[in-house]
Amino acid sequence: MTIAEKIKESRLKLGLTQQEVSEKLFVTRQTISNWENNRSTPDIDTLIKLSDLYQIDLESLLKPEQVAEEPEIKSDEKKPTFRLPLYLLNLTAVVACVFTDFLTPTGTMTLWTAAAHFLLLVNFVLLFGFFLTKKRPLPAKTIVFALGKGLLILAIILGFTLWSNKGASADALHLIGHNYGHFVYLMFKAIGVIYLFDWRKFEI
Repeated sequence: MTIAEKIKESRLKLGLTQQEVSEKLFVTRQTISNWENNRSTPDIDTLIKLSDLYQIDLESLLKPEQVAEEPEIKSDEKKPTFRLPLYLLNLTAVVACVFTDFLTPTGTMTLWTAAAHFLLLVNFVLLFGFFLTKKRPLPAKTIVFALGKGLLILAIILGFTLWSNKGASADALHLIGHNYGHFVYLMFKAIGVIYLFDWRKFEI
């Protein structure tokens, strides 16, 4: 805001006319009009009188208001980074498990089967950690609660199944345990397969 604009604004706030101000300062009304339209500038003595008349600080009257420049908005958004190693680990784990499923008889455990299952477990843990620490992750409480609820449901179902088959033979109980273990294994493998096709999930 210029001095001319401040002078005019201050006069209007007090409800004074140009004629009234000119009479108080012993100048012509045209002089006041010239000041307010920036055609001329009052001298320092007149500015002091104006500051007293308009009840404003002389320094604020003289100092031009600085319009704050809008700071450049630096976007901290970076291009998504693709976690290729984690994606490749997931791919390797899924492929290894699929191959061992085809190459080994059902219900048998070999070194390759154990290695594939262990790799799948490691893959699941790393995926869990990755999605927990992403830029916009789900709250840890939500994830832990969901996993805990799922495990609790599995435990209840397994417990009820074992209780309802408490008179069954050891072989039957062993088969039940094997089936539940296989179910968890399939669940982990399904998660891996899903993320193979949803590769955008690996962007951070």
